Amino acid sequence: AWAYEQVGDWSHLAESLSQAAQAETDPVKKADTRIELAIVLAKRLGDIEAAIEALDLVLAAHPTRLDAFEHQVRILTEIRNWPALEHVYRTMADRVRGTGDVIEAALAKQLAVLYRDRLQDRLRAMEQLREASRLDPKDLEVRDMLIELVMLEQDWPTAVRTLRAIVVTHPLEPRTYEHLFDAFYNLGDFDRAWCALDVLAQLVPLDADKLKYYQDYPPMELSQFPGTLTEDAWRTHLLHPDLDASLTALLSWLDSVPS
Repeated sequence: AWAYEQVGDWSHLAESLSQAAQAETDPVKKADTRIELAIVLAKRLGDIEAAIEALDLVLAAHPTRLDAFEHQVRILTEIRNWPALEHVYRTMADRVRGTGDVIEAALAKQLAVLYRDRLQDRLRAMEQLREASRLDPKDLEVRDMLIELVMLEQDWPTAVRTLRAIVVTHPLEPRTYEHLFDAFYNLGDFDRAWCALDVLAQLVPLDADKLKYYQDYPPMELSQFPGTLTEDAWRTHLLHPDLDASLTALLSWLDSVPS
């Protein structure tokens, strides 16, 4: 093989490496040889399909060989073959799915970027960002990317569902409530839009337009509402579902006892 490389006989070098990989019994050496073969096929012979296949054989036997995957990504990125790059990302994601490896979230995130920037597919990009957020809820960049896409898509019901899910994991992020206000407002759900502003006002000062909206529609005092709520209605409509019902009832009774 060394002699073929010295004289630039790449076809014979590729053939020699292929035969060496097939004959090799050590799994690590076999994988290393196939990676060398893939590099020759891609860089010297321009046989991209054969190079990707050689690297696939490495990954099928050793899913944790990220160097083989990185070669696939580099080869396909250089020739800007985005559909093929999508395929290798999805194949790699399938290989590591359910393993708990940190690469799961990274793959979903990179696949989202590929859909967004190269394939112009916002819906699939959002799908992958939701998966990345599920796998790594602390990734703030994923959160911001997802918010940006749902607002650009202007599918307001989906935007509301997505933003509410983000609120669960990031309850003190002002921008989420700002976008929730916009989504509710565009849906014509003005009461919920005001509620989003009410939370936002507790976190940051409102700009002039939002402050005017917030002040123009103040909530009614409880004393202005006719009738009363039943005990069951308090639990289902006003109290947080995670409150312990027995403890809440006890504290309510204690509060009613004259001191």
